[in-house]
Amino acid sequence: MKQVTALLLNWKRPDNMKQIIDCLMGQTAGVEIFLWNNNKKDPAKYGVDVKIHSSRNFLCWPRWLMASLARTEFVFTLDDDVILTRPTVIQECIDFFVKPNTPKDTILGIYGVKLNEASKYTKSRHIRKPGRNAKVDIVKGRFMFMRRDFVQKIPMGHELNRGDDIYISSFSKSKMIPAFLTGAWKDLPEGDVALYGQKHHKSGRQSAVDNYFKGRGLCHDGATACAVCK
Repeated sequence: MKQVTALLLNWKRPDNMKQIIDCLMGQTAGVEIFLWNNNKKDPAKYGVDVKIHSSRNFLCWPRWLMASLARTEFVFTLDDDVILTRPTVIQECIDFFVKPNTPKDTILGIYGVKLNEASKYTKSRHIRKPGRNAKVDIVKGRFMFMRRDFVQKIPMGHELNRGDDIYISSFSKSKMIPAFLTGAWKDLPEGDVALYGQKHHKSGRQSAVDNYFKGRGLCHDGATACAVCK
């Protein structure tokens, strides 16, 4: 029985997507693959478990819609410009979660942000290949691995079109870029559609930080133990 569901989005990198799907199918842990196709002009047929074709580009929000439909114990996002480099990565993430005292709201990632005291996104410490486990405030959406039960408790809405990874991260007190994921992934070609190159990307990220991290050190809503985090 598969324990993990991959939440994939396709836009304009079909060659990358084919590589990523092949990679996930080769993981030692069984991965159920959900794919949301935001590009109605892409005729490619992808061999996945669940495939949804959209007539509009809903950006990143659909991956969390797919998470709400998952039935496996774990879910993870994987952007279409990054690929795993060894077949054991997903099993290693599962093994991390079964360790004693691992919080249920834990999010693992390959790239994160440790916000500075002023919560300035671009001027904070961005971590992608730590030598040891690194605690962060934000796990970036390139790869986010978590329990399905945790993410399914998070209220979803249209605000996820921008800064969705920041929003999801704000509900967790246990976010980490673990050392074992260093070297477990590599970048794929970005083409000319990378989000960070868009005009309002930086301001949008800062706006999301301002909205979701108003009370740093507390839960997302400023409470000490909200319904999701406790």
